[in-house]
Amino acid sequence: MLSLFLFSCFSKLETTKKAIDTYYSMKTATPEFFADRDLDSKALQHIMNVVQMVILPEKTAEGYAVVWSRFIDTDTSKFILDDCIKLLFMVVDTILRTDHTDAKGLLFVFDNTGTTLGHLARVSLSSVKKYFIYVQEAMPIRLRGVHIVNINTVITHIMSLIKPFIGKEQAKKIVMYAPDQIEQSYKAIPKNMQPKDYGGDAPSMDSMFRETVKRIRSNKDWFDFDRTMKVDLAKKTSKTNGMEGSFKKLSFD
Repeated sequence: MLSLFLFSCFSKLETTKKAIDTYYSMKTATPEFFADRDLDSKALQHIMNVVQMVILPEKTAEGYAVVWSRFIDTDTSKFILDDCIKLLFMVVDTILRTDHTDAKGLLFVFDNTGTTLGHLARVSLSSVKKYFIYVQEAMPIRLRGVHIVNINTVITHIMSLIKPFIGKEQAKKIVMYAPDQIEQSYKAIPKNMQPKDYGGDAPSMDSMFRETVKRIRSNKDWFDFDRTMKVDLAKKTSKTNGMEGSFKKLSFD
């Protein structure tokens, strides 16, 4: 794990120490993302019938692993952001567990199809804050890009929602594509890697989701162990927590 942090922090010792501190502090302080990470739990069983998050079988030429996500049920009453994030971070941790020697970075692909203002109405700003802190300051793999496909008019509201929480460098990594622009994404994620649902040559999303679930399940012992790795937040001070200006200043709902 230490080698992952060093690589993601460009081998800068102080940055690495802060990232590790933030990583374990967030895992302790945000149970909505990191507690009960069991695919057989009621919450995760529910959310896996709402969204699909798959690990593409191949990596990009640069060695980046790709996580592709989409709605399979757009009923807004079934959308629970915290559980979506929990599942996403389980997928990422599975990549870190199984591909840590050759994954040079990570790309997220989000399909905007079916996203409505009703979904945004169910979003907690507290959860959005915590998501971006973890992704930008703690996740032990470099997020190399975020690609949003099939954008609709809701994307303007989404960008307004996340703007206060996303750093300038991360903002530059967001690329958006209208429904008729999917071929433009081939530069970052070649056609042979993309799901056949999107005109690519890789297996279907349904098939890859089943494989992704299998990979997560194969790491159940690690997830059980990981939830025991906590820090005593009461003993942390602003000088030692490594999160000045971010985590310590958050007002969690």
